Parts: sequence; C-alpha cells; structure tokens
Amino acid sequence: MTGAGARDPHLAALADPRGQPVPYKAVAPALLAAWQAHRARDPGAASASARSLLADLLERFTLEDARVALPDAVRALYPRELERIRGQVLAAPPSYFDFEADPFLKDFALLTHRFVPVGAAFAEPGAGVPRRVLRAGPSAAWLMLARARGFRPFFALHAHPLALDDFNPAGWLATYHRLAALLEANPGVRGITSASWFLDPALRTVSPRLAYLRDVPEAGGARFYFVARDTRGESGALARSPTRRGLFAQGRYVPEVWLRVWLRDDLVAWSRRNGAGQAT
Repeated sequence: MTGAGARDPHLAALADPRGQPVPYKAVAPALLAAWQAHRARDPGAASASARSLLADLLERFTLEDARVALPDAVRALYPRELERIRGQVLAAPPSYFDFEADPFLKDFALLTHRFVPVGAAFAEPGAGVPRRVLRAGPSAAWLMLARARGFRPFFALHAHPLALDDFNPAGWLATYHRLAALLEANPGVRGITSASWFLDPALRTVSPRLAYLRDVPEAGGARFYFVARDTRGESGALARSPTRRGLFAQGRYVPEVWLRVWLRDDLVAWSRRNGAGQAT
C-alpha cells in the first residue's frame, strides 16, 4: 500500500483527508460538474470524454497504488477485470460511458482503487455497517459493540452486472476464501458487510437454488438483519426470474432486503475449516 493519491490527481480527488477511499459511487464534484455540463451541450462528446478518461486510467493503472494490502489470490483477479474493462473501452455503446450509470461507476471505482475484485463480487474498502443495525436488538448490539468494537472499516460487497462469471456456488466459495485472505492481509478491517435481496431467507422456498447465498455464510457465523420489504419490486429480485416475477404479481412473494455482517474472526475461521487454499 502506497501514498498513491499524492501522485495521481484522479486518486487524490477520490480520497478523504485521512487517505481513505470515498464511496464507489462518489465522483469528484469538479469532474462530475464538468461532465454534466458537457453532456448538456453534446451527449456524444460527453460519452467520448468519459471513454477517454477510462482509457487513460486503464493505461496508468498499477497495483502499487492500491489502498489496501492485496494477497496473491486477489491480485490474480486483476488481469481478467482489466481485460474486461479494456473491452468496454473499445466496444461498449455510448450509454455505458455515463457517470450516473452503475456499471460505469463500478469500473471507474476499480480503476481508482475503490473496488477490489474478489470473484463473485467486488469489495469496497473503508465501508461501514449502518448504526441502525442496533435497532435489531441485543444480539446486534453485542455483535457490533462487544465483538466488532466499531462500525467501520468493513469491506462492503457489491455485485457487478458485467462481471457475473463467478456468481455460482463454487465461485462464491472461492470468493469467501479470498475475502478471508484479504482480511488477514488487512488486520484493521473488522469484517465484510453487504445488503441484498438474495440474502432473504424466503429464497429457501421461492428460489431454493439460491439458498446457498445465505446458508453458507450463515453456517460460518455471519449474522443477518432485516432492512426493508421491496413492495415495488425494484431491488433486482425480479430481474432474472420469471418464477419470482409471477409470485410477486400474484402477491405470494414480496422481496426483502437483508443486511449481512460477517466478522473477520468468523470468516477467517470458516476459511481455515474449509480449506483456505481454495482462494484461487
């Protein structure tokens, strides 16, 4: 880990005063304002400028600028992701090159070291668990105050719609092992967290083939807390499943978003019990 932000103005603009990365969706205000003004005048030219910026970041990308320590199993994933982004730069439609589009923001975040590839998802350094989790009761308070002893930093996990090759049972197992290695390499990080519709316990009945997404980490000590019901079907739960869409239309299934907190000691212990060398 180096003081890369001081060398690279793109990286310096995306760090807080302590040198920690800002959230992956954040764009330096001056850059965003300039791009939005450009888009208002000429949408095509604005897309071209975003394409050029991504190409420039790709050309200058180096793991020496990483803000967290990267174990070998994680470093090994970067060539694949950089090649995927290179393909986007060369062939993606103009609609991809948009600072308000999530896939572009996620690739921009990877190239500015605010996203770390771990396989089936990407880890966002410097994230935190929302304090509202304490409303879940004494068990949540014990987890966060007595065991975690703080709400940040955590690695927050995010799926990427353009990088889903490892989104399967074997891919997630390897991802958990890489996350354990990432946590061991960064002892100040308290664990991992994420929130998603696919952590909903109702999937055990509605979509049993996806039950592993909650069952495996839960067996490894992860804790889950209800966040919200998705009464409008906007969480992504209906996007790829005619079955879930049909049940939703019939009023037999309402997606729920659940928060996962998997503390470092529990995840590392799970990895050691289940063959830590599988993080490849």
